[in-house]
Amino acid sequence: MRLHELVRQHPVWTSAEEQHILEMLNEPRDIVSFTEREQTVIESLIRKSLVIKVKGNHSTYVYQNSEY
Repeated sequence: MRLHELVRQHPVWTSAEEQHILEMLNEPRDIVSFTEREQTVIESLIRKSLVIKVKGNHSTYVYQNSEY
């Protein structure tokens, strides 16, 4: 069994605020379209590998990690 298969078996705890933001990220969105508080929560979700951050030419986009 590989490590990523083992990790997927355990649920990742999310707060109600984090869950609300995850529901908002059904498509890639520019991170500046979020409030400062939402950006802080998004950074937390990135550390939990629930959100992916991609830097473009002039902006940074975030979207849900489809593996979770």
